[in-house]
Amino acid sequence: VLNLGVFAGFRVSEIMHLRLCDVFNEDERAVLIVQEYDGFEPKWGSTRRIKLWKAPSVFVFALQAARLNEGASADDILIVSKNGRHMTRKAVGDMLKRLCDTAGLRRPKIEPKMMRTTCAASLRFVDGYDAFAIAQYLGHTDWTSVKHYISDWERVPKKYSSLALYWQWFAQI
Repeated sequence: VLNLGVFAGFRVSEIMHLRLCDVFNEDERAVLIVQEYDGFEPKWGSTRRIKLWKAPSVFVFALQAARLNEGASADDILIVSKNGRHMTRKAVGDMLKRLCDTAGLRRPKIEPKMMRTTCAASLRFVDGYDAFAIAQYLGHTDWTSVKHYISDWERVPKKYSSLALYWQWFAQI
């Protein structure tokens, strides 16, 4: 869940509905076909293609293989709860909070939307994406809706060559 939220910028509903057949291998990188959902109903015309970095791709391929080895069919959900059921929004939020507690992160409020914000920031400051490209990547129809992810669009102090170097900058603050 964390990999898909942080590296792909998925909405919780997109994570909950991603199927095994939505994952493809392209040059050892996972390509995910993402359908935006309104509750349990897919939104018409809201499909996008996301190509993950190599590190999260390894995780996605391993998860896909494990689910198929369990006997899941191609149309089954990729990420399920411990008991093999469809995950809920609350379960995703609770999982994120447990991961943050384990990592020692203390914030007054931890929300799944923070994963999308992290993805947007890395697209901007690591990959140098502009607002239009970030909007397309995150599945927004209007580029102005990504304004709240990045506080200052004019300031790009430097484009980092890797996510690790980007996070090193935060350690200095």
